[in-house]
Amino acid sequence: MAGIETARPKSIREALRDNSFHDTIQEAGHCRLLDGWSLSEQTAFIESLAGLTDMQKRVRVHEMSYQLHRAHRATPHLV
Repeated sequence: MAGIETARPKSIREALRDNSFHDTIQEAGHCRLLDGWSLSEQTAFIESLAGLTDMQKRVRVHEMSYQLHRAHRATPHLV
């Protein structure tokens, strides 16, 4: 599209280096990553992050998102 500048999406490595945990979890919410989870599953995941460093939390969110992405690709008709 002429005249519209688009930013290249960050790689996971760049996002981990540049973003905060707040940014990472906001992105997960924005892309509706947790929509398929029950409230108890969401709560359990968030509680599992307690005691981790900011970077460790962000890595766990990216790991979880990749696992959900793979599960969706394997069974798109179930989501």
